[in-house]
Amino acid sequence: MTLWKALLVAIACCIVAAGARAQSTPVWTDIDCLQLRIPAAIGLKCQGINLTGVASQETSPSGTFRQLIASGAIKRVKLFYLLLETTSLQTGVSTRSTLAETMKQLIPQASNFSELTPRHGVDFVTFTGAADDACIGVRRLGTAAIAEYKWLVFALRCVPAKTTVPDADIAAFIASTKPNS
Repeated sequence: MTLWKALLVAIACCIVAAGARAQSTPVWTDIDCLQLRIPAAIGLKCQGINLTGVASQETSPSGTFRQLIASGAIKRVKLFYLLLETTSLQTGVSTRSTLAETMKQLIPQASNFSELTPRHGVDFVTFTGAADDACIGVRRLGTAAIAEYKWLVFALRCVPAKTTVPDADIAAFIASTKPNS
């Protein structure tokens, strides 16, 4: 199983584990990356799923939600974006786990996490990924909705081990995690 398929499976399990009774088996469909509303996702493989009545670490126990994922590699840089958003008015999404815990769910081999740092409007960590990749993990909290948010973005950027990542690349990646309206 490739790293990106493993990520999709891990996220699906994380999001739907507590809500299996409301929607028995999640069905991922290929989507146009424009639906993700993250311009950097264009050119990656994009998939989506609609969820109903799912209670998890990110979603309320009622309401409807949409989860959109983009993943792939461009010039040896592995990229992964997850947009989780509510599609109903009286509910929201939130995060009840640390960013490091979420990254560990996505890449079980992840280790050597930095301290969580706010940076350019996101929560930011660096860590070592699979095959000793140098990785960046980002969590961007969306617009407020009730006591939660209308959307959340989680994103990963991994480069081969011992690759130096310039600050400008990090800033560009962080900027790329902001969805269009």
